[in-house]
Formats: sequence, structure tokens, C-alpha cells
Amino acid sequence: MFSSISWYEYLVVISGICFIYYLSILLWIYQNDLLHFLGLRKYQDDAPVSKMDSHHSVLGQVKLSSTSSVSPEELQFVNEESQSINHLSNSAAHED
Repeated sequence: MFSSISWYEYLVVISGICFIYYLSILLWIYQNDLLHFLGLRKYQDDAPVSKMDSHHSVLGQVKLSSTSSVSPEELQFVNEESQSINHLSNSAAHED
């Protein structure tokens, strides 16, 4: 189909496209650090910010739960094997 393009040329073009793609992603992610390293821009706030000093919470205020608790005696656990055996025994009893 494309007999005029060799595998070498194809790999060179694909490698170049991948290199440009990943370089642009890295520049986009680290643009502030790169500008700071080159001396073109200073950080907005050079002082380290403690998470404990922040008055705003990412998750918001703590809200007390209004759910009731359950005692351990009220909990019932059923495994799949006993449930399937009970189901089979109940269906066999109904057939008789």
C-alpha cells in the first residue's frame, strides 16, 4: 500500500512525534519550575505553607453521623455455600 515509505523512515517519524508529544506534556506540567529555574519568574509564595495553618479544609467541615449502632448479636453472616445448600434443600422439599 505505502511501498515508498521504508520502516526506517516510519520509525523515525513516529519517534519524532512521540518525542514532541512527551516534551510538550513535560513543559506543560513543569512550566512554573522551568521558568523559575531560568530566572524568568519567581514562585508566587516562596514561604512553605503548613497544612495545619490552613483554615480551609479540602473535605469541608466534620459532620457528626446520625446513624445508629448495631450490637454484635444483631449481625448475621451467611456464606455462599450454606446459602446454596439451604436453597437446594428448600427447593427439594417443595418438589415433594
